[in-house]
Amino acid sequence: MAAPKAPDGADTGGAGLILLGTPCLLWGLNWPILAIALAEVDAWTLRALTVIPAGLVLLAVLRLQGHSLAVPRDLLLPLGLAAILNITIFQISLAYGIQMMNSGRAVIIVYSMPLWAALLAVWFLGERLTALRIAALALGLAGMVVLLSQDLSAMRNAPLGVVLCLTSAIAFAGGTVTVRRHDWRLPVALIAGWQLVLGGIPITLGATVTLPHVAWSTISTEAWLSILYGLVLAQVVPYFLWFKAVQRYPAMLSGLATLTIPILGVFSGVLMLDDPLGWRELLALSVVCGALLLVFLEPKLHRSS
Repeated sequence: MAAPKAPDGADTGGAGLILLGTPCLLWGLNWPILAIALAEVDAWTLRALTVIPAGLVLLAVLRLQGHSLAVPRDLLLPLGLAAILNITIFQISLAYGIQMMNSGRAVIIVYSMPLWAALLAVWFLGERLTALRIAALALGLAGMVVLLSQDLSAMRNAPLGVVLCLTSAIAFAGGTVTVRRHDWRLPVALIAGWQLVLGGIPITLGATVTLPHVAWSTISTEAWLSILYGLVLAQVVPYFLWFKAVQRYPAMLSGLATLTIPILGVFSGVLMLDDPLGWRELLALSVVCGALLLVFLEPKLHRSS
């Protein structure tokens, strides 16, 4: 989900660094852990078990802190659209995509999201298509080409996995632009909680309609721990910490911190799942991270020029 922007010059003390680094670490490690869970539980059921409960926990924490959970009527439609893009389409496309390719490749593709958000912002927010944005988009596409440059016949289902992961990235980008387009007048954690709950409704309905057969008694302890990680450590805890961290850090630093997520995702996949790590993966990771760096640094470079 789109993270709120902190004002430049905000506190950048050690406490803020821990708050900012912990979510990135948890999100990075989530990629191979998600793959472990998906090896035994179908995508619809897995997401139904984690998305709405995570949102309800976030909303409960806010209520305990004394916040109202009400959303102004004029924001209900954009909130619903953001939920469909950021949660429903993003989560299901990602879950199916990661089943068709290794987690390291999936995280590189999905974290091309800021590139697509920059492009969509030109169309829907009236932002300029600058030379840096064009360069960043070109680099990001080059990274995708590198990942697909091996013999497609050897990749089996990976081409469809790439399409699904790209769909996930573009949906997340659309959700980001939707959030940026409106003046929410609400705590950012409240927006996140409601997105999880609302976006989780179609997922739960999908799990009900598809009636996937889940052999609950045969699910391993490792898979259950992965599901628990997905609920608590990949959603509730990192979102809660992230929203606190971005209040202390400038938006530029919080954006740059997210560059660690695909890096952690790639190397944790190598360690946990024995995912291949060849020149294609390393080159694509470097190119995509370079593209994201251009996107994040563009506002600062624009102001200094």
